[in-house]
Amino acid sequence: MLSRPRAVIIGGGISGLATAHYLHQSLGDGVLITVLEASPRLGGKIITEDFAGHSVDAGPDALMVRAPVAVNLLTDLGLADLVVAPASGGSRIWSRGRLRTLPAGTVFGIPDRLLPLLRSRLLSPLGFARVLLDLVLPAGRTLPADPTIAEIVVPRMGHEVFDRLVDPLLGGIHAGRADELSAHSTAPDIEVLARGKRSLNLALRRRRRAGAAMAAAASRSASVPVATAGMPRPGPARRRPPQRHPGSPGPAGPPSSLSRADSPASSTRSPRGRRATTSASARPPRVWPARVPATSWVSPTGRVPRPTPS
Repeated sequence: MLSRPRAVIIGGGISGLATAHYLHQSLGDGVLITVLEASPRLGGKIITEDFAGHSVDAGPDALMVRAPVAVNLLTDLGLADLVVAPASGGSRIWSRGRLRTLPAGTVFGIPDRLLPLLRSRLLSPLGFARVLLDLVLPAGRTLPADPTIAEIVVPRMGHEVFDRLVDPLLGGIHAGRADELSAHSTAPDIEVLARGKRSLNLALRRRRRAGAAMAAAASRSASVPVATAGMPRPGPARRRPPQRHPGSPGPAGPPSSLSRADSPASSTRSPRGRRATTSASARPPRVWPARVPATSWVSPTGRVPRPTPS
């Protein structure tokens, strides 16, 4: 008789929990899955703290819906109905003595539309004129193998757009100075455009127009009627989460609900988001918060013993 295959996942963050979830979905009860987590809680960087009577995200507060991976995971976990778009209040930057609305048409703070940038008054007249030089300046020196964001933006558009737009956005996202951030790691699309095109503004503008044309073509092809004679009737449509904003919606409530739902110990949830029981026929893998020495992370029985509180 063949023994059950075993899988050990090191780390109980969102990646580890998602891996355990998909392994269990694919292999069912045919595999014994153990998740090792050094901290006393699951979820990794996704955590919600109570502050002054309010729930505050101490880690990620949203998720990207441009790629279907995260949306499909939410659907599998029964959380699709909880996805909401962020508030439409807009972002504001303190510049030139007051709060100013972030202009439309920026990619990581780099403008691809000039009129909204001018109307925002984020830049001084000289700063805006420096951005316009990007349209006529010849190609500059060859970029280094791993340029910073500043090495891409400043030679083309000047320091002012970098200091007042790019650095507040990218520096805030990555908790650092954008003049020290690797473009290859934080904004690879911008690096590709900068290497292949002369004007950064024109390259971003062409990319936006190409994306809009592709979206329009996809919409037209989706509306073409298709003959269905002899074809089986489709099943009920799978409900997709609302996507009212192209940005980064997230589940209603704290994002830690995602890590709790993704935990195999609570892989099914009721419509209200409360934990639902799991039947014995679909028993989830074992997930134990544990501090396990690196030299003895598997016991002789093949399972990690439940740790005793320290």
